[in-house]
Amino acid sequence: MNSKRRYFSFGESARLAFETLLANKLRSALTVLGVFIAVVVLVMVFSIMYGVDADLRAQLEQYGTNTLFVFKFEPGIHLNRLPQELRVRKPLQYEDAEAIREEAPSVKEVCVELDSTSFVPGTPTFIPTARYNGKEVLAVNFEGVTPSFQMVQNSRMEQGRFLTESENSHRLDVAVIGHDLAETLFPAKDAIGKDLQVTE
Repeated sequence: MNSKRRYFSFGESARLAFETLLANKLRSALTVLGVFIAVVVLVMVFSIMYGVDADLRAQLEQYGTNTLFVFKFEPGIHLNRLPQELRVRKPLQYEDAEAIREEAPSVKEVCVELDSTSFVPGTPTFIPTARYNGKEVLAVNFEGVTPSFQMVQNSRMEQGRFLTESENSHRLDVAVIGHDLAETLFPAKDAIGKDLQVTE
């Protein structure tokens, strides 16, 4: 007797719910659409967060646990004015890296990097563009590095070689480009020995 009552109550509830849906088609459709959009957005957000986390972990694992980065300013986006103690910091010099290499025997290698913004807060004044044979790529990640970059960053060359100490000391115009830039400007994978222009 109790099971029949529960069955009848469930059937009656289902019938009333179905009639309500039919009587309010627009509201029901909007509710379903809202739930669908919320689920899709939630899945997208979690996917993006998972991708960013995986990429960050892969980069950190590539650097290893014994790599230390030193900047004049903390990297990132600065919305507010920097504190006085940060603004009066002296710029890092190439000689500082040489001093670390010579005076710190526990340091295996030191690399100097200088990008187009130099981590200076504010709007970048130099936005590099790479050009070759009528093709161009805007806002490339343009950096100057010392030959020890390959060891410190644990980077591997897909083709060609990295710059040498002789090329660095004589300030020769040589460049090492990334995979994406090579695919865009040199789809035939013949970038070695080509003249690449980098302008503002």
